[in-house]
Amino acid sequence: MSGFVGDLADGKLVIVGNIEDISTGGFKITDIPSFFSAEKHTYTAILSGGGQHYRLLAKPCWKRQGAGRGNVDIGFKILDAPWEWVEFTMNEIPEFDYEDSFGFQA
Repeated sequence: MSGFVGDLADGKLVIVGNIEDISTGGFKITDIPSFFSAEKHTYTAILSGGGQHYRLLAKPCWKRQGAGRGNVDIGFKILDAPWEWVEFTMNEIPEFDYEDSFGFQA
């Protein structure tokens, strides 16, 4: 997701990172400072790119060391999202062709 950034708010602090992967149900945010614990149950996330902003309610699923020193990558599950997010992800993510993947011939 080139050019997409995310702001995570926990009520006291706002952290900014880069969005790498998205889906209708989740996203991966990178380049987060390692001091960000991601231990709160839910976060407000604003994902922005291409002139659009999407406000989501999300919870962390995993956290691992990032590529940069002192940074972490965090995977979030989306708990609540506007319909515009669903439309965007459905249009942005290519459809999975089950027939091609399992060797079926038409």
